Amino acid sequence: TKKNAPAGMGTVAAAALARAARERGIASVAIGGIKTHNAHELAGSEFAGICVVSDIMAADDPATAAAHLKEAFHG
Repeated sequence: TKKNAPAGMGTVAAAALARAARERGIASVAIGGIKTHNAHELAGSEFAGICVVSDIMAADDPATAAAHLKEAFHG
């Protein structure tokens, strides 16, 4: 959704932030750069969920794309 978005922090750093948030009773959601092909990298993390726009909106079948993302995240 942003043409000049900066590089993300990566799944390892993001997972550490999610773990720190959960330890403090804060739910967190991963956002940015998540696609069907890499959502599985966040499966089993401390994130309460993922937020995806581009991969769903660009799909021929957005409902199916969302289902695949959900399946990848939940493992």
